[in-house]
Amino acid sequence: MATHKIPHKPSRRKINNQRQKRPRSHDNIQRTQIHEKILKFILWGGAYRRKRKNRKTKKGNKRKRQKDRKAPKETLRIQGKTR
Repeated sequence: MATHKIPHKPSRRKINNQRQKRPRSHDNIQRTQIHEKILKFILWGGAYRRKRKNRKTKKGNKRKRQKDRKAPKETLRIQGKTR
């Protein structure tokens, strides 16, 4: 008998990528918010990053939190990349 494939749950990254591609009406609002965050980051330097890290995060973000020290996640998101 051929081994049957177990229907696998799509990875969280795949789901999130699909979610990002979906057109949103409030896209512009979100974009301005992200830009503000980047400006804050440039102005405050490390203080903004530390402040962000102390914020209560969802469970899924706990893995990302270690990587947050390298770069603000928002800039990556604007470039169309996700971790």
